[in-house]
This record gives sequence, C-alpha cells and structure tokens, in this order.
Amino acid sequence: MKDHLKNKHSENGDEQESQNPYMKNLALSILSLVTLLLLAACNHQPTYPQQLVEADSAMRWGRYNQADSLLQAYGKTRKTEKNTFRRYHQLLTLESKFLHGQSSLDDLLLADSLREFYEGSSKEKHAKALTFLGDIYFANSDYPSALENLLKAEEEAERAEELWLLGIISRAEGQIYLDQHMFNEMERYFRRSYDIAEICNDTLRMSISAFFMGKVCTYQQKVDSTIYFYMKSIDLGRQFSNSPSISQHAQHELADLYLQIEDFNKAASIMSHDSINDVNWGYWHYQQNHTDSAIYYFSKSLDRQSMEGKVELLRLLTELEEKRGNTALSFTYAKKTAETEDSIKAQSQVAATLQAEAQHRLNSIKEQLQVSESRKLLLWIIIASILAIFFIAIFLARRQWTQKKAERDAALAYERLMRQEEERKHQLSEKKMAENNREIARLNDELKKAQQMNDTLLAARLKLDSEELKNENETIKASLNRRAYLMEKLENSLLYHRIKINAGKEKFHLTDEEWQTLATDIDNAYDNFTTRLLALTPLNDTEKQICYLLKLNLKPTQIATMLCLSDTAISMNRNRLYKKIFHEKGSSKLFDEFIREF
Repeated sequence: MKDHLKNKHSENGDEQESQNPYMKNLALSILSLVTLLLLAACNHQPTYPQQLVEADSAMRWGRYNQADSLLQAYGKTRKTEKNTFRRYHQLLTLESKFLHGQSSLDDLLLADSLREFYEGSSKEKHAKALTFLGDIYFANSDYPSALENLLKAEEEAERAEELWLLGIISRAEGQIYLDQHMFNEMERYFRRSYDIAEICNDTLRMSISAFFMGKVCTYQQKVDSTIYFYMKSIDLGRQFSNSPSISQHAQHELADLYLQIEDFNKAASIMSHDSINDVNWGYWHYQQNHTDSAIYYFSKSLDRQSMEGKVELLRLLTELEEKRGNTALSFTYAKKTAETEDSIKAQSQVAATLQAEAQHRLNSIKEQLQVSESRKLLLWIIIASILAIFFIAIFLARRQWTQKKAERDAALAYERLMRQEEERKHQLSEKKMAENNREIARLNDELKKAQQMNDTLLAARLKLDSEELKNENETIKASLNRRAYLMEKLENSLLYHRIKINAGKEKFHLTDEEWQTLATDIDNAYDNFTTRLLALTPLNDTEKQICYLLKLNLKPTQIATMLCLSDTAISMNRNRLYKKIFHEKGSSKLFDEFIREF
C-alpha cells in the first residue's frame, strides 16, 4: 500500500516540491531586502547645518564663546527647520548652558524630551541629554535623580566610545559626591575624569580635572598632592588662553593653602594683585601683622563676599580697628556683623521657602514625567502581552498540529507494518502448504511400498502422517480464504444488494440501524476498517458514511443522493478528508483510491 500511495501521490508531490524552492527563494529575498532597509534606517545620520556642527565641535574643544556665537547666529538666520535640526539645536543650547553652569529647572521638560527623542537612535546624543538632565536635578539638589541619570549617561557614553564625554560625566558625578561631602567616593570620579582628559590630550579638561583633584586632596589633608594638582592646573590653564579663570582659581586655592601652612613667601609669589586675590592678600598681611594693609584689602573685598564670608571679614575688621585704637569704627563693624548675621538668618528662611517651592515644582514635573512613563510602560506591557499570547497560540497550535501529524504518521506506519506482516504470514502459509504437499507426496510413495511389502504397521503410520498434513493444509486454506469469505459474505448480503441496486435514487436512504449494520460488515471484511481509519484522524458521521460508500465503489453522484448532499459538497468533503489525513493538498480522486486500497 505504501508503494501504491507513493505512485498515486507523486504527481501532486512533484508539483509542491517544484513550488517550494521558488517560494523559499522569494521569502529569503524579501527578508534580506527588509533587513537592509532597517540597517540603512538605523545607520543613517542626517546632515546637520554647518553652523550647528561647528558649534558642537567648538564646545567639544572648549571654545565656548565661539560656540555661543554660532548658536546665536543660527537662531537668527533659521526660518524653517526639520525636526531633527530643531532637536539638535536644542541639545546644543542645553550643552552650552551646562558648560556655563546655567542649567535651570525650566529646562527639565526639554531635557527629558531630548532624552526620549535620542533614545535608541544616537548613543552620544542620548548620553548628552541624560547628562544635562542629571545636571538639572543636581542644580535643584535632587541628588538621587541626578546620579541615576548620570550613571545611565555613563553607560551610553561607554557604548558610544566617547571618552571626552565620559570624562565630563565623571566630573559631574564627582561634583555630586563633593556636594554631599562623600570625599572617598568623589576621588574615584575626579581621578577618572583627569585620566580620561590625559588620554585624550585635552588640555582644558585636564586643567579643570586637576583643579578638582586639588580639592579632593585638600579634603583628604594631603598637602603635597594638593600642591601638585593645583600647580598642574595652573600650568595647563595658562596654555589655554580661552579660559584663563581656571589657572586664576587654582592660584587662589593654592595661595590659600600656603597661607594655612604659613608658607608666606610661596603664597606671595603666586598671588597676583587682582580682585580674586584681595582676600588672600588681606590674610597675608594679617599674618604678617601689617594692620593697615590687612584692613585695606579686607575692606576692598568686603562687598564681593558671600554673606558668610562677609561676617568673617567684618569680625577681622572689628578686631583690627580695635587693635588700631579706632573704637568707633570697630563698634560700627561689630554692629554690621550682628546685622549681617541677622540678614543671614532671614535669608536662610527665604531660601528655605524658595527651596521648598522649587522642590514642589520639581516634584510636580517629576510626577508628570512618571505618569507619562507609566502610560508608555503600560502600552508596552499591553503590546508585549498581545504578542506573547499570539506566539503562545501559534506555539500551541503548532505543537497540536505536530502531535496530530505524529499520531497520523504512527497510524500509517502501523498500517503499513500490519500489511507487511500479513503479507509475510501469507507467504509463510503458502510456503508451508507447498512443503506439506511435497511431504504428502513422499509419504504416499512410501505408503505404496509398505502396502507392497504387506507392512501394515508402517502403512498405518504413514497414512496417519499424511492425513495430519492434509488437515493442516485445510486449516491454512481456511485462514487464507477467510477474507475472501468475509468479502463474499458482504457482497452476498441483502443490504449490499439493496445499496447497489438503489444507489442514486432520490428516495433511497439508509436508516441508522442499516448504517450500523453496514459498518459492521465492512469492518469484518476489511480488518476493523473504521477503527484503523479513526486512528488516522477524527471523523464525523457524514465523513464515515462517505468512506463506507466509497469502499463499496459507489460513484460520488450516488453518494451525494444517498446523503442528501450536493455533488460539490461531496467533492469538498473528500478533498478536506485527504488534507486531514495527509496534511497536504490532494484531489478527491486520490482520496477515493486511498479508501479503496485501505
């Protein structure tokens, strides 16, 4: 039956095999094209306006004034711009504010929208947006949010392999720990910022990082290291004409250190006579007991100090004027000290109120962002759930189909095995009958000789053996003729003849009892036909009845009339049954041949 099915289905199979390579090649071509388009879309970088590109480069190399001029010029000349250009311009504007230390809470929503815009498209720009977002949180004393965004920016900068940006991020992280007086933590970040600047040979940022390393060593009370880094910052800052304030601030801090360790000559050697060093000169003269000069410099710098610094200078001026014998002026300074301290207390209350308002505003903005993020997360969860359900459904359907196919293949394999076993037994039975016949012929020859010799005992034994072999052959014949007998019994039955004579007549139909009788007769004649067929695929009553009538070699039109169906319905049922059993398309004719041979 296996070979028969192969021959019957070869034409249909060859047609499918000839189509499969074409379909596979077409699918691979489409997939390759889609992949190339996606890669091109991901790798495509827009061509930005020249002014923005030059401003970006200028900020990278510390030419901040040039960058500001280019951004202002671009803002005045632009009329309409693409969204990507507008976003890039906004990013550079925030970068300029960040570098000048002018980030404010008003920029928070813009920075977050830029973070979202560049996420997944540009690692460098995404890292910048996260950095500016962290700096805004830092400016508003939200240290956890600041550090969270800076750590994300650090990861993106590492992926983008942007060392210069990684150095800036490390310095910003260090400033958070510095502001929180976590000196051990801040050293690692300032150290890394300095090392990266050194690797990149970035003179400006080496000078800035060296200045902060000097602060780190100051807090750690490492005098020699503090002097080394401040001197390094001074030397590097002098090489960078665009930012002379770096070396000036380093000189100021170093001079302050020399004054603290009472190395007055070195302090005097590095202090320039400008406003930034007026306080240090005042302290220098104060330590040297130069009362008039100390009063001169303290008085000169009094209005440029913070409120806390002003209180310290007023106390020193009170002491110096009293020492000089100017009691009235000393009293005036003492009174100003008290007034300033009262002002500090009042300002502290106002600052606390402003800080609370700013914190409330910050919390409101963060809540808006969290709601937006929650909605996006919920949307992604819904999409992911739908996709998961879809793929699970496909997986389960595929597994069910595979399981059914395996069961069908196993049933067909079992059917083939049973047929082969039946054929083997048939061949063995015929071989056994042939051997028995030869043995019977030999026994008959010996029986004749025994009768001629009047050996009655031998003759009786030979005759008995011959009869046993004849009986065995009769049993084998009966077994071989059993199917023929059962088929003959089916064909001689009254129900079979009624069907053969009346099939196709409009008023001829079988009762439920007659259908059951027909099924029993067919099962007896064809080795449990129904059970073996149901092992291949589930069948409803109509489908089983179609198979029974096909087994009786009725025409499709006769079957349609008996079952009160149209010819088209019978044809569709046969096609569908073929697909259910073989899991491939086939004609109704192929199904008819399969049933007749089954």
